[in-house]
Amino acid sequence: MVNVLIDIQLTEGIVSALPVAYDSSQLLYSLLEKDVFEKHAVQDSVFTKSMLFYLEDADKMTRIYSRVIDSLTVHESIPGDSLDLF
Repeated sequence: MVNVLIDIQLTEGIVSALPVAYDSSQLLYSLLEKDVFEKHAVQDSVFTKSMLFYLEDADKMTRIYSRVIDSLTVHESIPGDSLDLF
């Protein structure tokens, strides 16, 4: 779950930084999100169910997102480091 969320956060960041219209960015994000799910061999419906499960337990969700933030912070602090999105 953590690795999927890391890639989703990175994908959102990439798409939001592009100089494209909102409609186009939403379409692009949908395509890239599918790639993230394929990369991690997770169906979008399974991801959604997992998110709903974790959202019911604030402590679990906090722990998951703490790991996501820690990973993204480490990635950001290493010069020349790039996470393999796709």
